[in-house]
Amino acid sequence: MVPGHAIADFKAYASRALNKAEPPEKRWARGGNVRALSTKAVDAAVRYVVDGQGEAMEVYVAQGGSD
Repeated sequence: MVPGHAIADFKAYASRALNKAEPPEKRWARGGNVRALSTKAVDAAVRYVVDGQGEAMEVYVAQGGSD
């Protein structure tokens, strides 16, 4: 799958789910970054999204992964 298509698919799926749960509102910026990241960079990006943007959000933490 092309990364840009994956972003568009994710946004569409998430928007449909959110619109069912809440009144519709704008949630996404246009585009998205599709560059490849190392594992360390992915960890840093996740930490930024979860902890570095102000008010806390809900987070799914996988249990018992295979490292």
